[in-house]
Amino acid sequence: MALITGIVLAGGKSNRFGSDKALAVYGELQLIEYSIHVLQPLCEQIVISANSNNYKHLGYNVVKDNYSNAGPLAGIEACMKMFPSEIYLVASCDIPLINSSIYRKMIQSMKGVQAAVACNKNGQAEPLIAVYAADVYQTIKDHLEKGIYKANLILEKIRCNYITVDDEVLLRNINTLEQLEQIRELKNKA
Repeated sequence: MALITGIVLAGGKSNRFGSDKALAVYGELQLIEYSIHVLQPLCEQIVISANSNNYKHLGYNVVKDNYSNAGPLAGIEACMKMFPSEIYLVASCDIPLINSSIYRKMIQSMKGVQAAVACNKNGQAEPLIAVYAADVYQTIKDHLEKGIYKANLILEKIRCNYITVDDEVLLRNINTLEQLEQIRELKNKA
């Protein structure tokens, strides 16, 4: 059993984006590659949660959901089930500006809690940029079996630390081509 497993969430349908956004290029890399690079220095293994074979070229195990149309929670559940670990670092591939130091802070804050979750200055949690202990698995599975698919709702059932990300640009989510272009412009100004 691994101590730390990284889960890259790439299973979204990308309806608003128009194509597989995980494969969209930002800078010199595909969006999914940014998530992998952020998690790599912190994990013993990385797995990709996706219901397609579009990511085989990256050389990581791709795990399909056990629950259909259940969103990112289903991806987390499937990866946790297939790859036992003590803790899991979860990264959504459509939040490419997040960095390893935020994950380090979350890992350091895991004492006495089941999760450490990134949040913005207003306290809004981002459960797809988080660290989860293995014992969260049952809570996730219970929610999925009840048809509860919102990732934020599991946070109410577990002990969490919330790590504030001061630079809110780091939590920017890309759902459309326009949002990707806005991120490109921010990078060019930096």
